[in-house]
Amino acid sequence: MTKHWLVVSTTDEVGDRGKVFTYPDGPFEESGILVRVGGTIVAWRNLCRHLAVRLDRDLPGSVMDREGRHLVCRQHGAVFRAGDGLCIEGPCSGSHLKGLKVRVDDGCVLLDLSALGGLHAAPRPEGAA
Repeated sequence: MTKHWLVVSTTDEVGDRGKVFTYPDGPFEESGILVRVGGTIVAWRNLCRHLAVRLDRDLPGSVMDREGRHLVCRQHGAVFRAGDGLCIEGPCSGSHLKGLKVRVDDGCVLLDLSALGGLHAAPRPEGAA
């Protein structure tokens, strides 16, 4: 399978508080979160595991707690570890955020679109008009 990489940020833009970004997934525009964990940048879908709402729903772009250690759902108060996405407090305790595959290349953060599994048109059967 061919990999299709999309630049979603620069490493400087991620900073210590993370960064919310958008990306195409099939015909939809979705939201993701980039977080710096140690010297690595990881990415999560911006979607609470309790109810399917954006973590930053009530405060756009704000996903980290005051200390910059955990991701917080602004609607439900669920708290997720930044490094592995595990919910450690709240209504979805024990569940994990869904990860996104990213890599860093020359100061840019790239998202692997081929790993998303978005909706794509099914091939037409032979002989179909």
